[in-house]
Amino acid sequence: MAKVTPLPVPVPDKIVSKFWAKVDIGSPNECWHWLGAKSPRGYGTLGDRRATHVSLAIDGRPRPGDLQVMHSCDNPPCVNPAHLRWGTALENSQDKLSKGRHARHGPDYCNKKHRRTEANTSIRYKENGNSFKICLTCKSQADAKRTARRAQERKLNGTYNLRPVKTEFPERIARNEAKLASIGLSMSELEPTQCRHGHEVWGHNLIIKIRGDKADRICGICKRTAKARRPLLSTPSSKERQP
Repeated sequence: MAKVTPLPVPVPDKIVSKFWAKVDIGSPNECWHWLGAKSPRGYGTLGDRRATHVSLAIDGRPRPGDLQVMHSCDNPPCVNPAHLRWGTALENSQDKLSKGRHARHGPDYCNKKHRRTEANTSIRYKENGNSFKICLTCKSQADAKRTARRAQERKLNGTYNLRPVKTEFPERIARNEAKLASIGLSMSELEPTQCRHGHEVWGHNLIIKIRGDKADRICGICKRTAKARRPLLSTPSSKERQP
């Protein structure tokens, strides 16, 4: 949150009335939940200020320096001044660790809260000899996301689920020559062209199909892409085929 001007003491009546209008006040020992806007972490906000800061200022405890608000109830929406106090960043971090709410949970956990076990940890070494640990669960999740992203890119580019294209297909070229010879043509009479997806239809990527006295040119990449995208049809088992 951006740095804002500290609230004056006493707090202006206009801010006080806005604050209490958005508080669900209960008994002195209960949490008083904030009913207004909240941050992504669930803390109440009043304009550009934290609702907890305003609560302590109204209670006569304005923010001293850069201290942080600490909840004794561990309930972010709570603005009951009896549950709030000021503390340093170190005290706040120690309080989180002691209550199991810190993001890292110490050296035994990764940043995503996966436990660093021997089976889930890989040790890598840098060129200078220093070592660092890698969480295998995080690595597996990152690899899965990267694979899904690349598959989506291949779908958009028209090359999804294709095997690497060989540089030469002599059998295919020979078949094309034989098909063209059957209608009195040859490869030398054809000019290189591109399909509607921009693939060069020539050489190993050219498939000739004879229709009467005409020769149709088919893009090999597009044909394999369409075949890869075709849904698999379930075939009956041997027991189902028996009469």
